[in-house]
Amino acid sequence: MREYGLTVLRVCLAAVFILHGLEQLFGLWGGGLADTAAVVTGLHLPAAYPLSVGAAAAELACGILLLVGAFTMWASAALLIARAAVLYQASVGGRAPLASVGQARAEFELSILIAGALIAILLSGPGALSLDDRRLRSAEREAAARARIRAGKV
Repeated sequence: MREYGLTVLRVCLAAVFILHGLEQLFGLWGGGLADTAAVVTGLHLPAAYPLSVGAAAAELACGILLLVGAFTMWASAALLIARAAVLYQASVGGRAPLASVGQARAEFELSILIAGALIAILLSGPGALSLDDRRLRSAEREAAARARIRAGKV
């Protein structure tokens, strides 16, 4: 049953990233590319709009990959890098996010929680009910069949 714990974690994270990507790209539930670009502009990064489109599309795509459990390590790593950037942005400028109250502290704490969950998936794998797990089991069966053929036990 332990592999299903990772599955639940992976699917819940996927839902968060898919919903966030949809919100940023298409303005569902508020937000949208203009708001995302405004945040990127506030970070003093060049080409805010294209960067916002790329980040939101990557978040949506990686969320979908997490949902189906395909290329889970790569998707987790990409999302972890993005989350690290959010954590860095929250702590830049001498602010103490854990000492603050309200929205900034909640976002900082959520980012830490999401980063930890992504690290758990990155280190442990996708769990059951994933395309990665199915591909691994298929490769193991194929290798076992080749070994039986070589040993003359077919």
